[in-house]
Amino acid sequence: MFSQRRRCLHGLSSSKSGSPANRASTSNHRYIAVSRETRRLAYQASPAFAELKPYFEGERGHAWAQFTLSQLQIKDEIAMAGFRGLFTTSLPSRGITSPAKRQMRFYRRIADEINQACDEGRLPSRFAFSGSIHPDVRGWLPYVPASFLRVAATFVQIDHLERSGDVGSEASIESQELFDVMANRRSGLTRQGMAHIQGWAFCVTDPLQRVEVRNSEQETIASTEDFSPRPDVVAFFSGKYDVVTNTGYSVPMPVDSSGQIDASLVYVTKSGSEFVLPGQRVHVGSPRAESNGGSTKVLEHAIGIADFPARSSVRVHKMQDFVARWYRRGVIGLTYAGLAAVIVLVAFRQSRQTTVLIYNILVLMLVVIALRMALFTLGDVLSSAFSSPRYLFPVMPLYTCVLLIATQQATRTLCLRFSHWRSRAS
Repeated sequence: MFSQRRRCLHGLSSSKSGSPANRASTSNHRYIAVSRETRRLAYQASPAFAELKPYFEGERGHAWAQFTLSQLQIKDEIAMAGFRGLFTTSLPSRGITSPAKRQMRFYRRIADEINQACDEGRLPSRFAFSGSIHPDVRGWLPYVPASFLRVAATFVQIDHLERSGDVGSEASIESQELFDVMANRRSGLTRQGMAHIQGWAFCVTDPLQRVEVRNSEQETIASTEDFSPRPDVVAFFSGKYDVVTNTGYSVPMPVDSSGQIDASLVYVTKSGSEFVLPGQRVHVGSPRAESNGGSTKVLEHAIGIADFPARSSVRVHKMQDFVARWYRRGVIGLTYAGLAAVIVLVAFRQSRQTTVLIYNILVLMLVVIALRMALFTLGDVLSSAFSSPRYLFPVMPLYTCVLLIATQQATRTLCLRFSHWRSRAS
């Protein structure tokens, strides 16, 4: 456990001090940053961290320990990726939600209590040069070459990228859309898109509590409790029902590859009754009445707007499939051409101003690529095995540009040399 004061609990890894905490440490694996024994020491030293003990040692922690056992064959430990996830998601379970300043105060409280215990000698500690890097360099440094090759292989591995989304079902639709925007991911490569449904609904005998969107596994992926005023609905049913003003709603619903709604629309009343509308029945139409099984409750509802995403044409899908199928093979060929181009450029160096500028551009792009690869190589070494190329998507086009520019420059250099040799021969 690394603090911002560059200290860490001594029980994380092996040391020559032979302290009891160190001897009790059950693992010195590079993916185990905070061992079970280290957590026990932290619970004793930090009352704030002890508040999270039911979360770490409960069902969620046990699930991550089982995952660590299945992936790393390490028993009763939580891998670093799991520990970070648990540490972040445990705060809402303690009632610590937004704003972010409140969460940071809780983090600071844990850090101060552990730092104080280290300063007073109640916890063994040692110097840590980074808040994110394991201080036992000898334990993870030998794995760097293999991790680098694994990350670099994502540039040229011959795998077909599936279109299905890679954000877990526990994330809301809004979170998935935000992730796609921030990661600059094209929706055509992740999912067909989202349809935005607007309508109104009410139940006279049992007011509505919320409107939910559930997938095929009956998981709630979107919901709303905000109902907007619909005076037109009140006027339509005047004399028949005493309708409340706020009956309008708006929710996003996922759309499958065929352009159909891939979820159910569920109206939940305050008493807990549910009116389920399957995806194939979610479409714009006139007001309809729905019954709830043998109950006498009746739901009046209608969908006024169903804004579906624009579907790509068959030609566009074929083009995307072609690129996905041949892109990496093309990059492999360009990589060999780039290596040959480097040999040519080194052998026939030129000092022209334009040539120097091109070299500077190549170096700049290579630095950007190298920094991103270094980041995920370090993550592969310390946190979890790098298995998805999506984090390298932003620099993959840069890599292709580097290869194309280098190949073009090498071809131009050879042509100039060949013209010079011919002029001298003549």
